[in-house]
Amino acid sequence: MNDIHRIGGWSAILYGIAFLVAFGLFIPTYTAMPAEALEPGNFAALLAAFDSLAPAQRSALALGFALETVAVMLMFPAFLAVHGATKDKSEARAALALGMAALGIPFFMLSVSSGFSLLQLSDGFGTAGDVAQAARAAAYGDA
Repeated sequence: MNDIHRIGGWSAILYGIAFLVAFGLFIPTYTAMPAEALEPGNFAALLAAFDSLAPAQRSALALGFALETVAVMLMFPAFLAVHGATKDKSEARAALALGMAALGIPFFMLSVSSGFSLLQLSDGFGTAGDVAQAARAAAYGDA
């Protein structure tokens, strides 16, 4: 049982580090974006802003989204360790840990994957025609 606690503890620590590094990569890009790109539902402006990013900024964002994806996978051992630590003391807490792992992780993975679709749909957005831009904005809005 100690191995599960140790693995879960390290997973939680690595999860936190991965998220901090990812947000450190996101902050410079998002703070430099025009205000209309950050308005909820203005997907065309967001895609246009991402299309105008320098290659280094796009790479930093891709790395940040990849770190978030890896971090999500680190949540499962952490929740498993919480389950192992609490199963003898509180069945409700143990069930909550398993429930969070079973339900939360897949939904979180879906939300993180939208970052990759943002980068992919924004590539060449400015040079696309009006119809293609509208289709890409609608596709991102549905993602």
